[in-house]
Amino acid sequence: MSSESISTKGTKVKKTIIVCEVLVFFLFIAKMLAVGGIIRKAETHYTLFPLNAAQADATMAAAGGRPLRDVLDDGLANERKLSDHLLERQRQIESRENLLKAEEKKLEALKQEVVAKIGNLQTLEEKLSVALDVEDKKFKDLAKIYEATPPPQVGPILEKMDKKMAAAIIANMNSKKAGKVWGYISPGKAVEIAKEMANFKHD
Repeated sequence: MSSESISTKGTKVKKTIIVCEVLVFFLFIAKMLAVGGIIRKAETHYTLFPLNAAQADATMAAAGGRPLRDVLDDGLANERKLSDHLLERQRQIESRENLLKAEEKKLEALKQEVVAKIGNLQTLEEKLSVALDVEDKKFKDLAKIYEATPPPQVGPILEKMDKKMAAAIIANMNSKKAGKVWGYISPGKAVEIAKEMANFKHD
């Protein structure tokens, strides 16, 4: 093979290599442009449909096609209703507690009043008991005096005396000596004194 022929073949190979390199370069450029176009499309898509909107769509789909805001509003409305119900219930309970406290105060005041009245009655009872004891002692002393006095003298005295006092004296006298005194008292007066004595026993 001549040198000229080898040189011609070498030139063809070089041209072929150059053409291939140019094609590879253009393919690389085309690929880069294609990738750049995809990126721009993706950016445009995310610009038109932001992440929040995508999340909202996903939430809407999960909520049965309803917007997230409506679902949240419904939940908050239910919570507000429950909160209002609980507050109203608390107000009712506090109102009842206040009424019970007021009734307790009234009952306590009434109890103190009753205790005070019982104390007064006990004091009065003690005073009456002392007075009765004194009076009873007085009648017993008078009865002893009249027992020592002859019946003819005692009868006229009891005749003029108040029937209650006469009855008290005779009731405290010895029964035998009192029996003798009855003979010196008029029948009418004796009946009145006897009735008073019956009342003593009844009391």
